[in-house]
Order: sequence, then structure tokens, then C-alpha cells
Amino acid sequence: MGVGLYASDPLSDGFIPVGMGSREELTETFRSLTEVFKEATNGLWMRMAGWTRDQFLDAGALVYSPSAKN
Repeated sequence: MGVGLYASDPLSDGFIPVGMGSREELTETFRSLTEVFKEATNGLWMRMAGWTRDQFLDAGALVYSPSAKN
């Protein structure tokens, strides 16, 4: 069994390997991305902590209204 990390976007042709030069490089890439995601999530929670009730309702409406159309 193996693990890999690939990225793609509309401009690339297929999937591009990320940080897969060696086991150590892939491990470090995952650790680095984990820190990036933790910081981004914490920042989002801090931002949301200052929201008013109306802002939460607006955000919920934006998230859930498209699914009601399906």
C-alpha cells in the first residue's frame, strides 16, 4: 500500500505529483500542509467568532440555498 499527493487545476494536463521525490519529502510536505490548514482553520474560526447572528444566518443561507434547488 502507498500514499501519494497530487494536484491539478483546469490548466494542467492531468495530475501533478507534489512532494513525492522521496518518502522524507512527502512526509515533510504533509506536515507543512497540516500546519497551513491548521492556521487557516483557526483564522476562520477567529473571524467567525466576531460575527453577529444575522451574519451567521446569511452565511447559512448562502451555503444551503443551492442544495435546496436540486
